[in-house]
Amino acid sequence: MFLQNLRTQTRSSHKALEQNPLSFLLMQDTVGVEDYINYLKKLYGFIRGFEKNVFPILQNTLPNIEQREKTSLLEMDLLVQHQDLSMIEMPNDLMFRQNFSTESSALGGMYVLEGSTLGGQIINRHLQQHIGQSHYFTGYAAETGKTWKSFLENLCIQADKSPQHENEIIAAAIKTFDLMDFWLKSKAATESN
Repeated sequence: MFLQNLRTQTRSSHKALEQNPLSFLLMQDTVGVEDYINYLKKLYGFIRGFEKNVFPILQNTLPNIEQREKTSLLEMDLLVQHQDLSMIEMPNDLMFRQNFSTESSALGGMYVLEGSTLGGQIINRHLQQHIGQSHYFTGYAAETGKTWKSFLENLCIQADKSPQHENEIIAAAIKTFDLMDFWLKSKAATESN
């Protein structure tokens, strides 16, 4: 019931993120290397900030959380494209601290990031046909389904603690979709290729 409720309540925010101009371009037949780089640069700022500020909150909640780290995959992809990581705009750490200050809110954010590994498999196949291999979108590769299921089990354990935990997870997941959408739409990092 919780997972169904989570999916239902996040559906419109999830859809908005998928329709974000940078996200949308990735699945077009006209996608080019510049589109891919712009997306990676924006995503890198968000993912790096999230992992830096939110992962420590989940050290005791998600076993082996360090194995869920994706910043290094984004760095590999950006460096292959000759991007200077030090020039990439980062969101303010305060944004993450304000929105993900508890285990439940951190798990709500992780729901969005971990869920993106499933869609990433589809995006990766598309990108391989048009611009080549992506480390980030390869994600957990053959382990993606198993890793997602393990995350959902931990998420449900936390949600089952109380209706407050469940509501906080859902609210944070919606907020994460919305924050990512907003961040991808901001133009500063895409203007300096």
